[in-house]
Amino acid sequence: MSGLLSFDVIVEILSCLPVKTLKRLRCVSKELCSLIDSGYFEDLNLSRSIRNNNNAMLVLMSQYYKKRKGKLYWPPRYPDFYSFLHVDCYSLDQDIKGNLTQIKVGSCPLRGLPGFDLTENFTRPFGDFVNDCVGCSNGVLCLSTKGRGLDLVNPLLTEECHHGYPSAAAIETGGDDTSYFYYDAPTHDFKLAILRSETILSETGKCPYHRWDERWDERLEVYRLEGDNGFRMIQSYPLLDFDCNPGYNDTRPLFHSGALYWVGKTDWRPTKIIAFNLERRVDDDQARCDKFGLPCQENYGGRWRWGALGVLDGCLTATSYYGYGEEWEIWVMKEYGVQDSWTKLLRCETAKFSEISCPSPLRPLAYSKKGNKVLLERESCSWFHTTQLFWYDLERKTVAEVKIPGAPEHFKVAVCVASLVNYKGTTRN
Repeated sequence: MSGLLSFDVIVEILSCLPVKTLKRLRCVSKELCSLIDSGYFEDLNLSRSIRNNNNAMLVLMSQYYKKRKGKLYWPPRYPDFYSFLHVDCYSLDQDIKGNLTQIKVGSCPLRGLPGFDLTENFTRPFGDFVNDCVGCSNGVLCLSTKGRGLDLVNPLLTEECHHGYPSAAAIETGGDDTSYFYYDAPTHDFKLAILRSETILSETGKCPYHRWDERWDERLEVYRLEGDNGFRMIQSYPLLDFDCNPGYNDTRPLFHSGALYWVGKTDWRPTKIIAFNLERRVDDDQARCDKFGLPCQENYGGRWRWGALGVLDGCLTATSYYGYGEEWEIWVMKEYGVQDSWTKLLRCETAKFSEISCPSPLRPLAYSKKGNKVLLERESCSWFHTTQLFWYDLERKTVAEVKIPGAPEHFKVAVCVASLVNYKGTTRN
């Protein structure tokens, strides 16, 4: 194996290859198979892909509800509907003519995840299918099933799907709760963070709904995946003591790299971003918190509003819109926590994206391979998950809609890195 090249050189060369090629090389020899399956090589390939912006993967998640008579309905209205999730993966390395190249991932595209029989005659109790994607981290999807718990699957390693991790009753989420799935690098564990929100009752015992004096009781619960025993809660952080908790604003929180971000207000005006870092090893909860201002505060008054927070190439982004969404601006924080590092990425009119102007979230997903374009996601104003994708040319200031052949009408998207990471419920090599 190392007749002409040293072992270290071979490892460096292999770590630059895509996952699809590495899967084929596992059949060459036992030494290569052992190397590619090792935890050291998984981390090396993943870190190189993130650093060089390679192997970016766009995951399309479409959810349908199917009645026994074979008709498709969306959204669900009756209790005898069955739900299942389709997962399609596309490569972001190809941006010619605004198209994306589909990645062949075995049984995932258009036929569901492995282990799910989606034939016409297949009947199961309601809610026993995948009904939501909790999150994606290091190329691993965390899927939620009402009747079976949580499933972890790497779409590019379809032969490795781990079903039925138990979810205790404490993990059951309500309508106002939000779940986040992430990889904790310091402890090398997959974890689940749940933001629980509850309106504090007034002295009369009634919920002060839509009142100026209402307050939100929010806490962030952290669960760790412990092998076949499932997720176990290891910590709970109250967020009520902060000057503005996550649920007390119009901008939904963002979770990235083990930290929860939300927009804080001063005198009812958004003025800052608050970051609550779970990976910071401190005893005081206030020490976990970072605060930094939003860009160009003097220009954002009147009808300018902040729409959404996001992440682009590892940098924090903030999106603002004017009025009912006639104009949009996207800012990027080049250096974390530095106020002067805010840079305006783009400013454009909504008419370039759609004939209908509405304050629906517009957020950047990823740069193209050459770096001259940015992929934008725009959700519909309705509660249908109708997502539009666009390539925005940063040099020409033009917009081109992304056409995905065979894509469903309603879907959600997530960007992650194609990797060899796979959780097997045991200690990694």
